[in-house]
Amino acid sequence: MTEFIKALLFVVVAEMGDKTQLMTIAMSAESHNPLFILMGTTVGMLIADGIGILGGA
Repeated sequence: MTEFIKALLFVVVAEMGDKTQLMTIAMSAESHNPLFILMGTTVGMLIADGIGILGGA
């Protein structure tokens, strides 16, 4: 579980205020259904991170 906490904290701190987060905020502000924005950005991040994790393994 320690690795999970480290990875979680690292990603939260590293990603704060980056252009992906700012774009997500802008999209959510214009959307009538921000749940779809949440789902789309989450799946996109999972795919991008999955490629990085598999590439680094």
